[in-house]
Amino acid sequence: MPPVARQDVVLVTEDVWLSILNMAPHVAAAPGVPSGGDSLVGVVQITGDWVGAVTVQVPWTLAVRLAAAMFAASDSVPTRDDQVDALGEITNMIGG
Repeated sequence: MPPVARQDVVLVTEDVWLSILNMAPHVAAAPGVPSGGDSLVGVVQITGDWVGAVTVQVPWTLAVRLAAAMFAASDSVPTRDDQVDALGEITNMIGG
């Protein structure tokens, strides 16, 4: 199976973020820790004809926004578990 093109991954990521979260993503030029503090990483392992992993890394501040958007929690601060769940769901959607 041929390698997955970077542009294909970018397009899928943009589609997921816009359709689910109504937010435009920022795709980093190279992997690394987001600046400005701690981050949360979602990882999905893939096996089969293609073996690898999909990772999505966001600052904790964005994880709060993701969880609030996904779980419609605009009037309360999402818990850490909600933040982890939200990023896990986003990572699964992108990896799918």
